[in-house]
Amino acid sequence: MLTGGPQATAEERWRNRTRIGEAERAAFGARVVRRREEALAEVEQEKGVFVNMHDVAQAERRAIERACVGVGILEMRRKRICTPIFNKKLDGFGEGYNRRLSARAVGRLAAARDGARAAVGAGP
Repeated sequence: MLTGGPQATAEERWRNRTRIGEAERAAFGARVVRRREEALAEVEQEKGVFVNMHDVAQAERRAIERACVGVGILEMRRKRICTPIFNKKLDGFGEGYNRRLSARAVGRLAAARDGARAAVGAGP
């Protein structure tokens, strides 16, 4: 777990991180091994008897992802993250469109910030 707040640099957060113990490390490793066996069984069932190295790598990624979600390190969300499209070939339209998106995004962030401050009672 990293601590230090949003103003801390990456180096400060890394130095102030909470280190995990050997018991936690072993438990996570055991969880990954169990998830790997499950993921390999799924891939074998999907693909048939023959499993190549790409299928094993896919199962490994699934296993680590599921273990991280199970422990609470990783959280999966279905919401898409949309970024503005920047294309210099779209002469005037592209630039104005991107500016409007940015202004709209800034307005939403300011409203969310003000709402959070009002909920906490911190004021401006």
